[in-house]
Amino acid sequence: MDIQKAENILLEIKELMDESNVIFFLRHGTCLGVIRDGGLIKWDDDLDIGSIIGMHDLNEKIIYEIVDKFKLAGFEIVHVGESLLHIGVTLRKSGIPIDWICYKKFEGFIYQYPLVKIPVDLHDNLKSVLLNGNTFFLPNPPEKYLELKYGSEW
Repeated sequence: MDIQKAENILLEIKELMDESNVIFFLRHGTCLGVIRDGGLIKWDDDLDIGSIIGMHDLNEKIIYEIVDKFKLAGFEIVHVGESLLHIGVTLRKSGIPIDWICYKKFEGFIYQYPLVKIPVDLHDNLKSVLLNGNTFFLPNPPEKYLELKYGSEW
């Protein structure tokens, strides 16, 4: 992945989401890179962001409105799909794949691939982190999230 291009796309996503008052957080390898390496992982192949339906005023209608805004902003909408666990939006811009997963809550948890049980309360007070001078959100504490996602040796 071209890191400079990916950072610019992430900033573009942030601007679009901020304009629409949609809160998202960095997840999976994107979160791992920011915490462990202080930036995006050079060998990662996509940007991973997430939101939680029913938190921060996000609902299904808003998700589909944002998809339309992504399209107007020149993002390719690769796939939008709904499952029992989430609404997944796969995007691409300038060759950079983006996965925006909007999780559904189940008894205080969300489930991330491959069915990793993550407490919703890690997303109540998201942690702010600077990436290239811009503020992004992470599950809080991110170390707990990364341990649940990748194990104690993340």
